Amino acid sequence: MSNSIKLEHSQALATPFSQLRTLLVAGVAALGLAACGGGGDGDDGGGGGGNPNYGGPSTTDNIPTTTNLAELYGLTTDANQEHRLFYIDASDHSGQTGPNQPAGAWLMAYDPALKTNHTIDPKLAGVGSVNSAVSPMALHQATIDTNTGEVDNYQVTGVTYVQEEEYQYLPGFPMPSALMRVGVSVGSMPEQVTNESGQSADLGFAVAHQIVSFNLDDANRTQYVFPAKNSSMSSRQYRLTSLDADSSTPVQDFGAGFNVQAPLFETQGAKAGSAYGWIVADLNQNDCLAFVSGANLMNATCIPNNDGTGPVEFSQDRTDETYNYITGVYHLNSGAVLALPEKKQIGTSLEVTTTLWFYEHSSGKLHLLKNANGDNLETTALPMFGPNEAGRTVSKDGETLFLATSDGGIGSLLGGGGAPNPSDIEAHASLIKITTTADNVGWEAVYHEGGKLMEDKEANLGDFLVDAGTHFIWEINERLIAISLDGKSEVLLDGRSNNGGNLLNGAFSTPVSVVSQEGWFFYNREANSSDYATAIKADGSKRVELKDCTWIGASTSGKANYTGGSFSSLEPSEVFMACNKKLIAAVDANNPEAGRVILGRLSETAESISMGRSAPGPHRLIQVTYEDDNDDRYEVIYVNTRENNSLTHIMDNPTSESSAGGLGWMTAPVDGF
Repeated sequence: MSNSIKLEHSQALATPFSQLRTLLVAGVAALGLAACGGGGDGDDGGGGGGNPNYGGPSTTDNIPTTTNLAELYGLTTDANQEHRLFYIDASDHSGQTGPNQPAGAWLMAYDPALKTNHTIDPKLAGVGSVNSAVSPMALHQATIDTNTGEVDNYQVTGVTYVQEEEYQYLPGFPMPSALMRVGVSVGSMPEQVTNESGQSADLGFAVAHQIVSFNLDDANRTQYVFPAKNSSMSSRQYRLTSLDADSSTPVQDFGAGFNVQAPLFETQGAKAGSAYGWIVADLNQNDCLAFVSGANLMNATCIPNNDGTGPVEFSQDRTDETYNYITGVYHLNSGAVLALPEKKQIGTSLEVTTTLWFYEHSSGKLHLLKNANGDNLETTALPMFGPNEAGRTVSKDGETLFLATSDGGIGSLLGGGGAPNPSDIEAHASLIKITTTADNVGWEAVYHEGGKLMEDKEANLGDFLVDAGTHFIWEINERLIAISLDGKSEVLLDGRSNNGGNLLNGAFSTPVSVVSQEGWFFYNREANSSDYATAIKADGSKRVELKDCTWIGASTSGKANYTGGSFSSLEPSEVFMACNKKLIAAVDANNPEAGRVILGRLSETAESISMGRSAPGPHRLIQVTYEDDNDDRYEVIYVNTRENNSLTHIMDNPTSESSAGGLGWMTAPVDGF
């Protein structure tokens, strides 16, 4: 389209825990953290300083850098959460519950106070529910300031999961059955959520497009939405259950023909943190985008376009099971920004155009986002603003949304835009500002820089945009920069030459996509075949860097600036590192220079060491993978940041793929522990 700017997003790296489940849409989604292990001493320097130089790598760097850390006995900065920690053990359990007990995934809990393991449920559904959004899933809640939307006392309260039973027509082949929940407190026992269980249960466990709507005020009021068994591509039927239901509570049904897309959340006021309604595509009303109140799931109201042209309707291909009316959603104070894709057949090729809109809560209308020139904000490349792009999105004050993008080139190169020759493709980095105040709904590009893809000045972005107060931290052309909110000033944080970058994912990665309260940003880089765990002050004044180490995850203080959209803004309190793929340590997120607590050393070198999303400490679980020639092994270990050498192997032995019947990879902490 001639009146639109074309934007492109590259896909972010998946975490090791993405094998366990996929959340297609998750309101107030949780942050995922992952990385490989590394380890050791300091770097000998090298790099660049001054203004960013897009023509070539910098070669000098004058930032004062600490390359060795003192050893501490423990850290005292944690959120002081004391509860059981949940994980999956997919070992061969033969003989534990009977002579013929097959290998399978068991839900387990480790009690840090008593240093004991407990079997929570040996009937945890394994392969039969890998695609289920709730198998298993940590439940969380927090205290929300009703005026500002700020979050405090974020905590994990329980786990929901799917139980399995043997399928009567295929002996030895288990099938998902009941939906369960269990609390993190000692003594809490599993409870069934709904009155549907067994082989006739209609809970959508093995069906795509499941939706989880978290509730921060009361974790047990989290809602699970899924297609019913009788739902078809031409006639959708969705169902809903609240996780505070008990075994006598029936599942609720949406109106027939409502293709449920996403929850809409309150971010301020008495109901902050909970969903007030749902966005659906109403197949009964010409496939209009419609609103369904959480209080009445049977009625839908088509959402009108703010320009007076009537309801927003889409000509979608209902026979395409994978196609969604909405590929991304971000919640703000007065509504939500939505990414709406539309398929177009152009000659013999198929093109998907994704356009950004704003749904205004008070008026119940959709605003097509346009700039001062009347241009739409859209892309014909990869899906913009989807689940994998959350790391490039930052909300400021709940009213303004910033997107880091690169336009044109990479999407066309991958088949999205159809450019005739790669040498003609241009790729530019952009910082897009979306405003949603009552008198100003629209967008503008506050930064635009770059050149041709195949030349020296190509503009390739990394995978994150991090809020640093008056600046953002992001990566362009393998340079880490701090850029002002208006895009007019930049500070080069790291421009040193490296060999760790690639076209799609950049030179730097971060398991902590938020600056700590004292202004430290944590990231990993690679140079000369070595890994470096690096922490830098957002103003570029000083740095900590350990050679052959990588950051693998963080614990959180339980505070965040804003309830909308995601928890990537949870403040870190401790950050974990792995060194030489054997040593595991942690630092104070607000004072990494003070030293590190050595949590322990593995007896053998790991292939990878990884953590899930940020959660309150001091007690955390870590997944370790060992690579053998023919049989990979997996285990879960425990650490306590208050105590040095606290690393504990909580399993008798690592789970091997061969002994676990191919399910060994499921041995991991439940994401959020």
